[in-house]
Amino acid sequence: MAVLTCLITCPPNSSVTIYTDSQCAIDTFYSLSNHKMTPRRLQKVNNILIWQAIRFIITTLNLTVKLLKVKAHANNLYNDMADDLAKKGCDSNVIISLSPSGVKTQKGYLTFNDEFIIDRNIRKTLKRPINFRNIERQISHRSLNFIKEFTFAHLINWEFSQIWINHNPLTSESYSKHVGLRIKCSNYALPTLDTLNRNYPDILKGFNTCFLCSAESETNEHFWTCPESINILKDIFRKHELIFRSLIINNINHDKVQESAVDFHIPIFTCFNSPITTIHDAPDLHCLLINMIPNSILQPFKDAKMHKKLIKKLLLTFLFDLIGTYTSCYGKNA
Repeated sequence: MAVLTCLITCPPNSSVTIYTDSQCAIDTFYSLSNHKMTPRRLQKVNNILIWQAIRFIITTLNLTVKLLKVKAHANNLYNDMADDLAKKGCDSNVIISLSPSGVKTQKGYLTFNDEFIIDRNIRKTLKRPINFRNIERQISHRSLNFIKEFTFAHLINWEFSQIWINHNPLTSESYSKHVGLRIKCSNYALPTLDTLNRNYPDILKGFNTCFLCSAESETNEHFWTCPESINILKDIFRKHELIFRSLIINNINHDKVQESAVDFHIPIFTCFNSPITTIHDAPDLHCLLINMIPNSILQPFKDAKMHKKLIKKLLLTFLFDLIGTYTSCYGKNA
């Protein structure tokens, strides 16, 4: 928008040089005149309506425009002035409205909710509301009311939960079973005895007693709330607490962050410091057991000031190792 407002004030047949610290703006500007830019690809450019208006102004006024890169945050007087103006513009109540009907080079456009113009890649634009709709459908399911409670309590990090459930480092039958187990856990769809009795009544003949506690009926809910499963989980998580700590310490940048600044006391480990009657006493642990990533497990990575790509790599490595939690419990139950 800054480039557009600059060019619209220029007299015809002018030569204009614009200095900017945005390499993205420069690359996009020059890509528009590339002969490889097809009409289909053009419509995937972010803020295409503004760029089409810029092209229209340049053609109409017969301007010669050149964009040059300046280093950001380098105490450049004019660049700092431009940044200040941009910040003031964001806080201003006065807006610059761009009518799509006035941009002759833009043959058409899509609107969302009959109000907002979609001027970016349509697939990426619709991905987020579609994900929200899918999440809403899932947490609204009657048997998954606990996920709704976790969501309202802001326990679940949905971004990393999606990454983890889809994580399949090597495409193979064995790894695909891990993905299937995560999906079944998160939807309370494990083949527990109550489900097997429903599907194969002639084989089990009504036997549905939990193999761990031998006291209650085995259901998906009881599978993680069973008191005996807590004892199995305790040893596994004590071991993985040390692995988790060393994983972060070995990858921390000691020049930027001190080890003492990282808080390793997160609920999935500290919950075992006091007696747990059922899994309901440890919601963060319950969240992780059903393969939903709790926000608390990400906090030590953030304390260590790690970038997102490294967090993703380390967390997936740790969680993939922690899959022993589920295989150990379920193996005893199988």
